[in-house]
Amino acid sequence: TEKLQLGSMALDAEWYDLAVLSSIRAKAWDTLDLRFPMPMSQVFSRFAKLQGVDMSLLYALARQESALYHRAQSPVGASGLMQLMPATAAHMAKKLGVPFGGKQQLIDPEVNIRLGSAYIKELLDNYGGNRVLAAAAYNAGPGRVRQWRRLSAGKSMDVWVENIPYKETRNYVQNVLVFNAIYQQKLQHGARFLTDKERTMRY
Repeated sequence: TEKLQLGSMALDAEWYDLAVLSSIRAKAWDTLDLRFPMPMSQVFSRFAKLQGVDMSLLYALARQESALYHRAQSPVGASGLMQLMPATAAHMAKKLGVPFGGKQQLIDPEVNIRLGSAYIKELLDNYGGNRVLAAAAYNAGPGRVRQWRRLSAGKSMDVWVENIPYKETRNYVQNVLVFNAIYQQKLQHGARFLTDKERTMRY
């Protein structure tokens, strides 16, 4: 009870990562408001519409990447809500024709969501809208996804995911799909775990 009370205080203070952590420590899996906050909804909505990407997917990625902590830093150099590498951010900024002042700018949620939403859109376009492949590429890189598919001999989706060599990426893809469905429900879009194409195509 105390952990959940602290989580509610964290949520009220806009410490979203601590709200998420409190729900995990309390093993309160049904407390969706703590586990899956929806901060900065206007910013997420604006860039989702601009890129033609589901807002629920952007939230799912940010939740998985940083627990919605805008100052998150990874050991390998990724930054911000959507954990962008500086080189990826610079590539997307150039493609969008917007200025990019370097890694420090990625802790600005507006900048991070703008560039992160453009990057996941680029990946989705590369994979025909397939979120399974786009999520794997977001985490491990398109080059590794190409390699895994080349070696997979056309497996079904579930077998392909279970055979991803990196445990981190396996868990990442599974989490993003589940989180996406939860955010779809929270946004009242109707939860759908997989599209027919994602479910039936050979990987």
